[in-house]
Amino acid sequence: MKINKIGLIAVVLIVFVLLGFSLSCKPHQLSYFPVQKDPQKQLLLLQFGGILFIDNDGYLRVKAPKGKDYSPALVIWPYGYSWKIENNKISIVNEKGQAIMRVGDTVTLGGGFIPGYFVNEITSFPLPADAVGPYFEANP
Repeated sequence: MKINKIGLIAVVLIVFVLLGFSLSCKPHQLSYFPVQKDPQKQLLLLQFGGILFIDNDGYLRVKAPKGKDYSPALVIWPYGYSWKIENNKISIVNEKGQAIMRVGDTVTLGGGFIPGYFVNEITSFPLPADAVGPYFEANP
């Protein structure tokens, strides 16, 4: 059986195009999404803002807007918060099930900075060793 070279080349090109398209459309994956294990009894009053992004290790952080100089903070989300992929972007969902922000948004969060040892006390899953601070405990 003789294979049509043009047909074979066309099939190979289509496979590469489809494979490349599917790889380019994948959003960054989160490797750790820390959520407080209990509802907060008292709220922290600091306001913190910047751009919500996923770092190279898969941690959701807030980085300083232009003109500000501080390290990107790993957010410890309020009890009941989660995430979902919506329109090929990761959205943060509040305890009522509403998408309230997306990766890439400029955000302002209420809460406060906390030491690393405290993260394990307030979350259900231990902090990975490579998830370095600073850490920001967000209010609902």
